[in-house]
Amino acid sequence: MRSPLVPIIVACLILSMSADIANAGAWLPAVDRNSVISPLGIEASLCGLQPAMSREATSEVMAVLSAKCTAPPSYVSTSIWIPEYWSLSPQVAISISDYGQLERGAEPFNDSIGRWLANLGALPLSNGNPIVFASVSALKYSARWEFSNAGRAYPGPFHGLHRTRTVPFATNIRFATLDEFPECQRVAIDLADGGKVFLTSAIPTDRLERCFEEAQKPYSKASSAAVSLPEVLLQSTTSLRGVLQEHGVRTIFRASSDPFPGLRSDQPLSDVDQSVRFRLDRNGVGVEATTVTDYALTGGGIVPHRIVFDKPFDVRVLDSIGNDVADATIDDV
Repeated sequence: MRSPLVPIIVACLILSMSADIANAGAWLPAVDRNSVISPLGIEASLCGLQPAMSREATSEVMAVLSAKCTAPPSYVSTSIWIPEYWSLSPQVAISISDYGQLERGAEPFNDSIGRWLANLGALPLSNGNPIVFASVSALKYSARWEFSNAGRAYPGPFHGLHRTRTVPFATNIRFATLDEFPECQRVAIDLADGGKVFLTSAIPTDRLERCFEEAQKPYSKASSAAVSLPEVLLQSTTSLRGVLQEHGVRTIFRASSDPFPGLRSDQPLSDVDQSVRFRLDRNGVGVEATTVTDYALTGGGIVPHRIVFDKPFDVRVLDSIGNDVADATIDDV
């Protein structure tokens, strides 16, 4: 199993939340399927409520997400939705407004959040239960390869976990750095905006998780390569409450702990839901992610190497300052 939570592309979209839990599968459901998650989207959503969190809750979020809760990148929008009748100290209100767009009004906020996302052109993410308060992040990131000769896609076989299938491949993506070590192969590809995409593959494929953990370590035997990748478009919606609790973020979900004293309410969070769309093709990479953290009523030239990623692989996408935009796992295409 592999997992998610980071802004750099790795050939299996898996997001890892911190160095302590950087294994490539911990954040995804235990199923054999393609998966993607945005660690930065989760961080932005939770950090919107950080000024109102208790010390215990803040400590858990900071430790597990390795979050600093500084202003999010320009490609991330955030909004925090709090009932107008809840008492909110001026200091907490100012701190929340410094991070995102503070909205006060009458709950439920479902329709208002839906309109806010639509106005941004962000991925929709609906909750059938009435939302009493929430923090929402909407992420839209895209970057072209620094250099690519890929004029069009060419068909080729992808030897997946469950089947072999002929799919379009983006070929001759250049300025890639290759490093190989026992049973693992990893490649770093520069993006035009200064970000990077890291891809890892393994033989046998059950070693992919270990290879993913090595993806961003210094390259010991670096050499240049031209890369061929299957064109991928993934979309998934995931409830992250269980995996967050598993890794130590528990206080925000527990009413008895008074997780949000700054909101003058003892209500805990119901869930953290995320919808992600991930694109990997001849042009580059694209990530869209909507994350809703809420309390809802009931519920929930000549190069020496040519690398072809034609077997299951992991992908991690980082922006130019190292934010973990997305992690993905590609088992079949």
